[in-house]
Amino acid sequence: MPDRNNRYDYYSSMRLFKILDENIKIGYIPIVKWEDFKYNCDTYLNKAIQAKDSVPQYKVSKTV
Repeated sequence: MPDRNNRYDYYSSMRLFKILDENIKIGYIPIVKWEDFKYNCDTYLNKAIQAKDSVPQYKVSKTV
């Protein structure tokens, strides 16, 4: 979600939980701007389903 100024740059400066950081880096959890998701939600939901079904292909982090 964007911040109150409708910007996304806050994300790059955030410290994330290790499990989120690692799964974002390997592409299992994509980062999508709200404006893109809002108008293409079916596309992103389908990608999420494909990622869920392809878990063995990713080196998914399960440690917090």
